[in-house]
Amino acid sequence: MKLDFLIDFVVKKGFLFSFEELSDILNFVKANEGFVKVKITNSNGESVIGLLPNDSDIVENIKSLKNRPCDYSGPLNCAYWFEINIDRPSVPSQIKKRDGIGWYLFCFITLIGVISSSHNIPSDLYLLAEMNPETSGFEITENCKIEIE
Repeated sequence: MKLDFLIDFVVKKGFLFSFEELSDILNFVKANEGFVKVKITNSNGESVIGLLPNDSDIVENIKSLKNRPCDYSGPLNCAYWFEINIDRPSVPSQIKKRDGIGWYLFCFITLIGVISSSHNIPSDLYLLAEMNPETSGFEITENCKIEIE
């Protein structure tokens, strides 16, 4: 949700939220300004989402993959898309595998993909974002799709 919308419409309708709830909402939106949402949806309509910095070159790579089914989906709990012109970030990834996170968005040479944390994640995968289920029961299927929202 954009901060402009919250200020122009939600704040003016003061009765919608308590002051504490409104403060929490505004703090959340402010903390996530400058990020875009990445969404991966399987053929059953189940999805995982994560946040990427808006200024990341990977965002443009992912936008070019919209509505394109994944090039691989398999038993490794992994799906990926081939993308020749990946602009892998030059700084080391700050994201490390941790408990409670089910999926990770990654890039590797000419691939952008999602991998389950239950898989032994190779150290040469560049982790781009933690991905959390938007709907329960997400699993890799054929024809997963990726998009920026």
